[in-house]
Amino acid sequence: MKYLPALFLILLLLPACSSKDENITFSAVIDSVDHNSILVSTDDDVGFEKARVVFAHGLELPFNLFVGQMVEIEALPEIRESYPVQIAAVNITVEPSHSAE
Repeated sequence: MKYLPALFLILLLLPACSSKDENITFSAVIDSVDHNSILVSTDDDVGFEKARVVFAHGLELPFNLFVGQMVEIEALPEIRESYPVQIAAVNITVEPSHSAE
C-alpha cells in the first residue's frame, strides 16, 4: 500500500513521456537552391526567419524548385539550432499562385 502513491505518479507521467512531437508546417520563399537542400525565408510564426531545409530520405519532388518560388514545407520537428536553423523536409508543395512559373 505504501507504493500506491509512487505507482500513481508513474502512471500519470507515462503518457507525457511517450507523446511524439508533430511535424511543423510553414510557408516560405526560396532564397537559394542546392542539390539536396534549399535556403528559405519565412514570415510565419515558427520560431525562425531563415532555414536551411534538407530533403528527408525518400522525399521526391515532381517539380523543379527555383529562387523566389513560394512553397509550403512540412518538416520533422527536430530543429538544429544554428544560423540559419537546419530542418529536414518530409513534404514540399508549391503555393498555388506560384505553380505556373
